[in-house]
Amino acid sequence: MRPLIGAAALELSVIRRYGVLSLAAGLTLLWTAVLAALPAPAATALAPYLLFLDTAGFGALLVVALLLFERVEGTDLARNATPVRPLHAVAVRVAVLTAVSAMMAPPLTLAATRGAPGVSALALVLAGVALVAALFLTVCLALGTRSYSLQGALLTIAPAVVPLILGPMPWLAGAVRHPVLYAVPTTAPAELIRAGLTGETTGSFLALGAGTAWTLACVMGALLLAVRPTSPATPGDAKPSQPRRPRANHTHSPLA
Repeated sequence: MRPLIGAAALELSVIRRYGVLSLAAGLTLLWTAVLAALPAPAATALAPYLLFLDTAGFGALLVVALLLFERVEGTDLARNATPVRPLHAVAVRVAVLTAVSAMMAPPLTLAATRGAPGVSALALVLAGVALVAALFLTVCLALGTRSYSLQGALLTIAPAVVPLILGPMPWLAGAVRHPVLYAVPTTAPAELIRAGLTGETTGSFLALGAGTAWTLACVMGALLLAVRPTSPATPGDAKPSQPRRPRANHTHSPLA
């Protein structure tokens, strides 16, 4: 238990040093002010998109950059020297950044619902945000560790993250509400966020429960992939080459 607490303290110090908490607070204030300035119907309509795209994806946008910064500073080597297993270290990182994303959600929810969300409504929003954040984080960690530059990381994670972002958009817009969209693992969390803000659910609770279970399974699968040894994902994104040692000269002198 003590190694896990130490790993969590290390993660908190890292995100504090890089200004992640300050950035989270600034974004929260910005979007809360925007929602508070809008009429109530417009705020309720916009809030699910903000909570899904900005709040839930906040940690995912930064986690790859944190990995690259840590490689330069050697923080990753210090973490690897601790007795915490790689799986636990990744899980702690995901938990800490997910908690930061979840803490951004209540002010936006209060602004969108004009300060009167029920306990169950707030719980639905928090559950949806936490699920989306955890999924984005684990996917970005699983793919981002394969890259050794920010450009290479973005090119690697984009094919996986873009469908996860675009998939729930027809559901949130009300254009398509067929249960087949729950095959996209971010649709169920998006519906939890929308249901918490609007107070109404679409479709059966059984389909929503199955979609939520599918999201959790994808999070666990991506978490396991994130701790596997990886190699560079793209040919142009290889590790920095080490200087080659001069070859020894084994020729014999004729005077020997």
